[in-house]
Amino acid sequence: MISALAHGYGEEAINIFNNMVRSSMKPYRITLVVVLNACSHSGLVQEGVRYFESMTRDHGIVRNQEHYACLIDLMGRAGCFDRLIKQLEKMPCELDGRLWNAILGVCRIHGNIELGRKAAEQLMELEPQSSAAYVLLSSIYAALVFKKKKKKKYICCSWKVGMGREGETTYGGDWRDR
Repeated sequence: MISALAHGYGEEAINIFNNMVRSSMKPYRITLVVVLNACSHSGLVQEGVRYFESMTRDHGIVRNQEHYACLIDLMGRAGCFDRLIKQLEKMPCELDGRLWNAILGVCRIHGNIELGRKAAEQLMELEPQSSAAYVLLSSIYAALVFKKKKKKKYICCSWKVGMGREGETTYGGDWRDR
């Protein structure tokens, strides 16, 4: 249930988790991954950091790369790159593909080219068969070019009329002058 609510209903997901803990149910490792994702997708940075810090202390769960990737995503989506860098420096585990992918993903969201390039290089070295690094890095550069040219992506739509029903169908977007 927590997982179902994590994407779009983060506060409700967290309420269910808190009720679960209050009723003496012990969370699993993956439960905390879902809670951290709920915080990340809902912009609940302080709550997410609090849950991350309480994992070992309150629940006896040893953090792994998945939890650190969630923390990176949480801080990165909120634009807290200074905190993200500090966390990377004190991270006890080795940075694997998941972690570099999370870093690259948040760099794409915020257009952080410098860190994005470093993350892409690391990801390409760790996972040379994967195209994710190339796609995400090219997306960062494309957004920068369009921003410099003062272009903005608009979502277009079309109307379908027929058989007595009318409805709007979204079909994508293109780049237009601002």
